[in-house]
Amino acid sequence: MKKISLIVALMSCISASAFINPDTTARSIFEKGLDQIRLQKARHLFMTYDYQGALAIYEALHLYNQSNPILNYRIGECNFAMRAYETSIYYFDKAQRTAEDVHRELHLNYGKALHRMGELDRAMEQFEKFKPKLTDKAKDEYLWDEVNQMIEQINTAKQMMANPVNVTIKNLGDVINSKYDDHGPSVSKDGKLLVFTSRRPETKGGRIDPYDNKYLEDIYVATWNEKEKKWDKAEQAKGRLNTEDHDGCLSLSPNGEEIYVYKNEGDAGSGSGDIYVSRMSSSGKWGTPKELGKTINTTYFESSASITEDENKLFFISERKDGLGSGDIWMVEKISRKEWGEAKNLGDVINTSADERMVFVHPDGNTLFFSSNGRNTMGGYDIFMSKFENGQWAKPTNLGYPINTVNDEINFTLTYDNKRAYTSAFKYSGLGEIDIYEIDLSKHKIVEPRELPKIEMITVTGTIYTTDSAGVSGCKIELIENATGNLIKEKITDNNGQYSFIVEKGKVYRFIAKKAGFITTESAEIKTKDIEGKELVKNMILKQ
Repeated sequence: MKKISLIVALMSCISASAFINPDTTARSIFEKGLDQIRLQKARHLFMTYDYQGALAIYEALHLYNQSNPILNYRIGECNFAMRAYETSIYYFDKAQRTAEDVHRELHLNYGKALHRMGELDRAMEQFEKFKPKLTDKAKDEYLWDEVNQMIEQINTAKQMMANPVNVTIKNLGDVINSKYDDHGPSVSKDGKLLVFTSRRPETKGGRIDPYDNKYLEDIYVATWNEKEKKWDKAEQAKGRLNTEDHDGCLSLSPNGEEIYVYKNEGDAGSGSGDIYVSRMSSSGKWGTPKELGKTINTTYFESSASITEDENKLFFISERKDGLGSGDIWMVEKISRKEWGEAKNLGDVINTSADERMVFVHPDGNTLFFSSNGRNTMGGYDIFMSKFENGQWAKPTNLGYPINTVNDEINFTLTYDNKRAYTSAFKYSGLGEIDIYEIDLSKHKIVEPRELPKIEMITVTGTIYTTDSAGVSGCKIELIENATGNLIKEKITDNNGQYSFIVEKGKVYRFIAKKAGFITTESAEIKTKDIEGKELVKNMILKQ
C-alpha cells in the first residue's frame, strides 16, 4: 500500500516537474518525480534558515538543468542569504536572461545583491524594474516600503562615498581573526585589552547551532604587547565565562575588570536572551556570569550593553513592549550597590520604528554610539553618534564612509583617547565571513582627542587566613573609598585565600572581608598616599 502511495505521489509530480528538467530524454519519469520532491525539501530548508542545506540540493539538480531559470534564481537566493553576493549576482543574472518573469522578486533581490557589492547604478536599474510589478499598493505595502528604502540607501551611499571621512581601516589579521565569524569587539579605555566573540571549532563543547549550522559562540581575549606594538594572539577567556551554550561578548567595562555577556539559558534565564556580567578574579580569571536583574532582563530579547565609567548608568538594547521599534535603546541608573532602577527608553530622538542593534557609551559618559537600520543608512545597519547636551540627546549623525559601507556595520568601540576604534564587518578581503577591524582616527575627530589622565596606581594584595593560618577560599572582599563611601570593587579570594586589587594611589580605602560560616567580618583601612613602591600587602584573619 505504501509503495502504491509513493508511486501516485511521484506521478502527480511529473507535470509539475517538467519545468525543472527540460532534458526529458536524459532522465526517467521516476527520477523527475524525485526532483520535485527534492525541490520542495530545499525550499523547506531555506525557509528554516538552512541555506547551506538548500543550496546543496539546488546545486545537485542544477548539474543537469543549468539553464533552468527557477534553479538559477534559487541558487542566487541561497548565496545572497549566505553573503556570497558576487555569486548570487551571477545566478540572478543567468535567471533573468532566461526568463525575466521567473519570480516576482527577482529584480528586487538582484538589486539588493548589486547594492551589497557597491554597484549602485546597476542596483537602481533593478529596483526601477521591480516597482511596476507592485500593482496593488495595499497588498504590496511591505514591498513598496522595502524597495523605496533600498533606493534611499543607494542615494545616501552615493552621497557619503563622494565625501569620505579621513580614516584608515585595517584588518587585525590572524592573531585576532579566523576563517570563522569574529565579531562584537570591545576594548578597555586604555586600549590594552580587546575582548570579542568568535564561532570557531574550538568552542567549548564543540556544538553547532542548528539554526545556522555554525559553531556556538565563545568569548576570546587579546592583550596589547607594548614592547612589540601589536596584539598578542587571542585566546579563549580564562575562567568560567565560556560554557557549552552561546556566550557572546556585549562589552568590556572601561576599567577592563567586567565583561557584559549575552546568554540564553532557557529555564535558567528568561528563555529569550538576557544580559549577564562576569567579573575578573584576583587570579586573572573570569568568574561565573550573573544575571543583571528584572529591570534589565525581561521575557523579551535583550542584547548589547554598555556601562559608563563611573558604573552608575547602563545602556542596553531590548525588544520589550512599549518600545518604538523592533529593538530600542534603554537606560537604567544604579540606585544602590547591587540594584538598578527602572529602565527608561531614550525616546524618538535616538530610537526609530525600525531596529537598533548595538549601543556603546563612551567613557566620557556623554557620547553614545549605536547601530540602526531605521535612519539614513548606506545599506542595512550603520553606526551613528549622538552627544548628550543641554539635558537631552542631540540628533544622531552617521559616522560616514568608509566607517559605514553598503553592508551591515553593527559593532563599534572606541578607546578613551579617541584615536582608535574597533568594529566588525563583512568584507570580501577578510579572512572569514565577519572580521574585526581597527580604525585609525588620528586624522578624523569623531570625539575630541584627549590623553589618558596620568594616575599613579598601586596593587594591593593579600591573603585571608583562618585563626589556624589556613587560607580562606571563596571569601568576598569589598573595596570601599572612604571619602565617598562608594563600593569601588568586589573580589572573591582564590583557592589559597589570596586576593588582589589595583587601586588609585593617594586615596584612603577600607577593605571588608566576609564569608558565610565565619562569626566575624574583618575590616582594614589602608592609606595609599605615602606608600613607597607599586605594591602593598595586607593580610586579614577571619574567626570561625
